[in-house]
Amino acid sequence: MSTELEQALRDAFRDAAGTVVPRPEPMRRLLRRRRRRWAGLLSLLATVAVAIVAGVVPAVQPATSEKQRPYPPLSTWTRALLDSPTRGSLAGDADLLRAVESSFSDGVKVLFLGDVSGRRFLVYVRYGERSATLYHSDIPIQGAVEDLVGGAVAGPLGPLVTVTSTAVPVTIGLAPAACAIERSIGASASPENTVEHKWAGAPDGSWTAWAAPDPQERWRVGCDGKIRSEAPAVLDTSSYEHLISSAGIQHEPLRQRWSGPIEGSAGTWTLSTARLPSGAVAVVLADAPAAATVATTFTAAPGRGGSGVVSTSISADPDVIVIRVPSPSGQLGDRVLIFTAQPGATQAYVRAEIGGLGAALTGGVAVTNARPGPVAVRDATGAELGSTWLLEEVPQLFGERLVSDWGS
Repeated sequence: MSTELEQALRDAFRDAAGTVVPRPEPMRRLLRRRRRRWAGLLSLLATVAVAIVAGVVPAVQPATSEKQRPYPPLSTWTRALLDSPTRGSLAGDADLLRAVESSFSDGVKVLFLGDVSGRRFLVYVRYGERSATLYHSDIPIQGAVEDLVGGAVAGPLGPLVTVTSTAVPVTIGLAPAACAIERSIGASASPENTVEHKWAGAPDGSWTAWAAPDPQERWRVGCDGKIRSEAPAVLDTSSYEHLISSAGIQHEPLRQRWSGPIEGSAGTWTLSTARLPSGAVAVVLADAPAAATVATTFTAAPGRGGSGVVSTSISADPDVIVIRVPSPSGQLGDRVLIFTAQPGATQAYVRAEIGGLGAALTGGVAVTNARPGPVAVRDATGAELGSTWLLEEVPQLFGERLVSDWGS
């Protein structure tokens, strides 16, 4: 057979085979029909499910941002802060906000952009899968965006953000958009030595940018009908005098009443008081002459000239004082220092777990364990010379409770 004839036969067989269609098998046709029916049913169910979710989820899920951000694990209210819109007088300046945001890569949320007292302020958060950090900066209004972004310094991130400027007396406060900030300036003491405030809502609701804030300003933040935070707007610990002023208390000059060691605690301690208009005294107990940073329950933190811990209290009797002794870690417990300037006082009687506990006074001072309640000093015959009250062991500043409750 010639090569040409062989090739022609191959081509003919190929062409014939290409037109052959296998006879359909009944079982295969049945399976195909069944698959088509199931596919249609599943498509219908999926459509119904989408409709149900679209109608139900908005009613039960909290509001989220347009784009779900890959935040690290955060508390509910801190996440709510990051999901809140940008606040500030320039938050509506789309071109400026776009210029600021274009300076960053992904993973940045601008919380505040605005002008206050001739300065331009920027507050933002950098976040990733594992961490989120707050940054803030302020420059002259005429400054470049690059300077505004490049000069930022880091700070702590929480549901309530407080930012101050080193150039001008400005304090900025940011809470989640669902919350409301109230402010109180100064306070008055009742005859029972409880501190009373008059509250006014911040003009912008969930945020405030306050020029020249009063050092006695206090903030209260409410969310979902519950007080989540209450404390001084800024706690000034540059001196113990300023510390008392930050608590919103009118007072006379501070004076030292006692200095010496406390058994079981290192260093030399000082006890100082400032008389209040009511006749009571604000009390400061510290283990360093320089001011220490005070937080929540007046804890230890670096201060000028070294680290120190500070405890504060209010005493109704200026000559009978009881105050908790803080530990180096800043924790407060049942251990208290009792001081009296009453002549002839030899014993201090405090509340114990059961009944009363007597502690001998040495040089007018005793250190013992006590429970919240009355404290009295007596002479050798048992006659009471004066009394005061030991407050509960809760976060408080000069007898006024501090609140930080950002739980569910």
